[in-house]
Amino acid sequence: MTILFNNNLLEPKKVDPDYQLEYDAAIKVGYKVLLVSYEDIIDGDYLSAIDHIPTEGSEDYDALYRGWMLTVDQYEGLYKALLKNVGIELWNNPRQYKFCHHLPEWYESVKEITPKSVWFPYEDDFSIHLAKHHLTKLPKSVVLKDYVKSEKNYWNEACFIPDTQDEENLEKVVNRFLELRGDSLNEGLVFREFVDLAELQNHSKSDMPLTKEFRLFFSGYRVFAYSKYWEEGEYADLQPPIGLFEPFARKIESNFFTMDIALQKNGEWTIIELGDAQVSGLPEDINIEEFYKKLY
Repeated sequence: MTILFNNNLLEPKKVDPDYQLEYDAAIKVGYKVLLVSYEDIIDGDYLSAIDHIPTEGSEDYDALYRGWMLTVDQYEGLYKALLKNVGIELWNNPRQYKFCHHLPEWYESVKEITPKSVWFPYEDDFSIHLAKHHLTKLPKSVVLKDYVKSEKNYWNEACFIPDTQDEENLEKVVNRFLELRGDSLNEGLVFREFVDLAELQNHSKSDMPLTKEFRLFFSGYRVFAYSKYWEEGEYADLQPPIGLFEPFARKIESNFFTMDIALQKNGEWTIIELGDAQVSGLPEDINIEEFYKKLY
């Protein structure tokens, strides 16, 4: 089993310091580890990105990428370069990566158990009229994100919209969101029904409301690891109902993915987000070595 980690920009033959603990744990468990350059990937220089991977005498094999988030195009470039030049095939192909990376791809598979959502592509200018047309399908309180990420750390100014009928505030929040995302905006705008989640506390730095969320890791459509999403706040003895979500996981077109879930104030559970687990962070509460043992 092989894992590709991002290397260190200043010392290319070493792992990125932010992945050092994962790198060490993977080696201890028994993985073969290789390095790729994140900087070269985002620059579109995929051959340079993989030039630390040996090719002589190697056989074709599968590998897992564990690194910083990539756009769909960047992931496809890396995937093709690895397959063509060194005979490595990543666990998730580009189609599978996009499926969990972009909300419009996975939404239909779990719409029964996730907040109602609408979306549309973004092309240079925000149209309040187009937004209002789509928002008629949702309750008045919504949260805003792009196809991949939100700006939840700027909760009141760029994420939460308490009343979509307030056009002035709607436009203000969207424009602030677009300003913060800048060139990192992923494809389009997504508006999601705001649901009341069980509260923990407000974040000590950003003051955003923290809620009782968990991150589930799936391989082979079964949960092999999970953890509390937030380090702050008291979860008491709350445990996620894994059995509730595994039937939905079987609808997901991915070999390795995450599912972020949350408890609502009414006692029901909901899916907040899906993600490709290759680029999903490990919550601080998780035991890294145990994570890699179970994955192995």
